[in-house]
Formats: sequence, structure tokens, C-alpha cells
Amino acid sequence: MKLLALLFAMFWCQIMAFNVENAKLTYTLNKESKTIKINSFDDKTSPEHVEFLNVDDTVKFSFKLDKCKKVPEQIELLVGLPERDLEISVKPTLKTKDNSVLAIFKLPLKDLPQSILYFANKEEKQIAGTVIIASSEVEKKKNVFKQVFNLDLDLKTFKFDSFPEPLRLEALPEIRHVFPSPPKTVSPFLAQLFAVIIIATGAGLLLTWMSSGVTKFDNIPRGSTFLCFIGFIASIVGFEFIFFRYYLGTSIFDTINASTVLGIFGLIVGTKYLRSIGNNI
Repeated sequence: MKLLALLFAMFWCQIMAFNVENAKLTYTLNKESKTIKINSFDDKTSPEHVEFLNVDDTVKFSFKLDKCKKVPEQIELLVGLPERDLEISVKPTLKTKDNSVLAIFKLPLKDLPQSILYFANKEEKQIAGTVIIASSEVEKKKNVFKQVFNLDLDLKTFKFDSFPEPLRLEALPEIRHVFPSPPKTVSPFLAQLFAVIIIATGAGLLLTWMSSGVTKFDNIPRGSTFLCFIGFIASIVGFEFIFFRYYLGTSIFDTINASTVLGIFGLIVGTKYLRSIGNNI
């Protein structure tokens, strides 16, 4: 008998779909509880409209499924902006008694996501509530998918200014690669090392000339050799000037080019001058 009763109940659910009774929407407005009865979930019934809800209010939605022993596989309430596919799922508290199922949904408005509040404010949309009652044992067309209420919120009482709007199916900002400019100077360590080498070399050269007697006034060349002497000294001063400009920011490539030209000139006149005084040392 029990088996026959169960089969009959399942068959009754299939032919009668879901028998929804005592559906009501309860909310608090200025700390006062108000209730709206919803008579039907059919497509011809317009959603109930609730206005002036703020962040401290709470919305409760409940209904009873009568004459069906088995709890449907899916009972939930979708709250949000369905036109944007931006909704949250609210799970009910279920109570079964005498072949009926009582579903109670509770939604504190302060728990609404920032994204829903942001787009509701930006697009001036109402928050929709859609109930789903579905079971694989019932014909698909007899399952319930119905928008039952719209909430008009006082969005000034909510905080959602910091929500970053996501990019969806839009062009992303162009990525531009900025390559670093060519280096104009070497690192400070290499510049200091090079300066120390120049000073040490110059001091060694001066000491060598003094010890060998080249710096005597009697050894100052005359005639054409004097011109080579002036060119040799000028090349040394020119190198110092080139390195000084490099230290002030001249590029390494300009420094190399100027040093190459001056180096060839200094090598020619320096060789002639040093050969001329070699016989006098």
C-alpha cells in the first residue's frame, strides 16, 4: 500500500505540477513590518513592487507547496539584475509537514553585492526577485521560473562608490612598450675608476719626466719640433676636455668619436716630439 501511495503521489505531482499556496512578501519599512500577498506564479501576474527600502531593511519571501510529498530538487530565489545576468542565489529554509513544503527566504539588503548596487544606481534599475521551483520528476514546462517582485532601493543609504566597473566584451587599454633611451653615461663606479686611472697615469708620467730631466727649460724644443711639442700638449689638454664633457652628459658614442680623432693626431705629433728629445736625455 505504501508503494502504491508513493507512486500515486509522484504521478499527482507530474500531472498537477507545483501547487503554490500562501505566497507572501514581507519587508521592514522604517522598522515597521509590511506584508504583500502574491496570489499566483503564472506568467500573466505582474511582479509586486516595493519602494523606499534602505540598507537596514530585510526582505522575506515565503510560500507553501501543497500536495507533494517530495521536496523539489531546486528551490531558490534569484535577486539582482537579470538583464545584466548579475544575480545572487538565496537558499531557503525548508520545512515539511503533512505532504507540504514550506520555503522561507530571508535577505538582509545590507548583504547585496557591491556590483548589483553599482549597476542599479548607474542604470536606475530596480532589484528583481525571481523564484525557481524545479524537479526532474515534473514536466519541464510545468517548472516555475517567475519574477515575483521588484525592489526600489534608496541607494543613498548604501555604500558602493569604490566598486571598480569590470570590463566585459570591451576593448582593453592598449599596451604600449616604452623602451629605455640609450645610455648617455656609464655607471658612477666606472667613471670614478677611469678618473683614478687617468690621475695615476698622469702623476706617473710627470714623475718620470722630472726624474729623467725632460722638464728642464734647456730641453724646450725649437723650430719645427716646438710645433710638435705644442700639438702634443694640446692633445693631452684636448683629452681632458673630452672626458670633462663626457662627465657632464655627452653620449659615450660622441666621446669615442672625438677621442679617436684626437688620439690619431696626438699619436703623430707626440711620436715626433718624443723622438726629437730622446737624443737630449
